[in-house]
Amino acid sequence: MWLAVRVDRGKRRAIQASDLIPVRLTLITEEEIAILDDPALKTQARATRRCRQHRLVRMYFEAYGQGGVLTVLDLSLILGVSQKVICGHIHTYEQETEQIVPIRATVHDIGSSVTHKAEVIRRFLRNQSPDQIARATHHSQVAVDRYLSAYQRIRLLAQRFAKDQLPVLSGVAPSVVALIPGTDPGL
Repeated sequence: MWLAVRVDRGKRRAIQASDLIPVRLTLITEEEIAILDDPALKTQARATRRCRQHRLVRMYFEAYGQGGVLTVLDLSLILGVSQKVICGHIHTYEQETEQIVPIRATVHDIGSSVTHKAEVIRRFLRNQSPDQIARATHHSQVAVDRYLSAYQRIRLLAQRFAKDQLPVLSGVAPSVVALIPGTDPGL
């Protein structure tokens, strides 16, 4: 059992006791034991890395399925590995599967972690509806609508202004403008 933050807690910064929910996490599964024994992974180090990645992603989804979200720090403490290792596994998993892991920073759209604005826009450009995007990316509908609104603003401004002017004109951070496809004149 672990105390996770409720998925539906709202936008308050400070966490209160009522924001926490107990979630049951499985420490290891038969599938993960099979990964450790997989001869195709060639070395024990590769098997261990793959098993760890599988475990942490599974635990994030287990908590999410029970109405809670875990932080990178939570999984770091549970698994006894650094937050940098956890982030590396999440990044690799998301790159390989094109599936977003429901970590707290992503679901609640907080902190300085990498957000998935570009993925939201890519899905929108593939004609997914905002509610489909919210479900697939584990973001709130409000966050998805905000990303799409910013995207539309930036796209309109990009037709008339230089890219370096877009952050000031749109009110969107330069690092976020750089993530948005279509802000380069060549696109």
